[in-house]
Amino acid sequence: MLCAALAPARPRKLELYAGMLAALLFFGFLYTDERALNDFEDAWKRAVATLPPGQRVVSAFSDPG
Repeated sequence: MLCAALAPARPRKLELYAGMLAALLFFGFLYTDERALNDFEDAWKRAVATLPPGQRVVSAFSDPG
């Protein structure tokens, strides 16, 4: 509802640039975090691929979320 109410408003140049900077920082940090998680997952897959079939795997990595 708030987005619909603010949609016709025209931001000033400073507000526009501040919003663009905030979005750039947010998505930059998001990209960095996802890249780190993807690297970890790729390393995990490479390590598991070397095990013989039927071998059990236990991880010390836990996700409390």
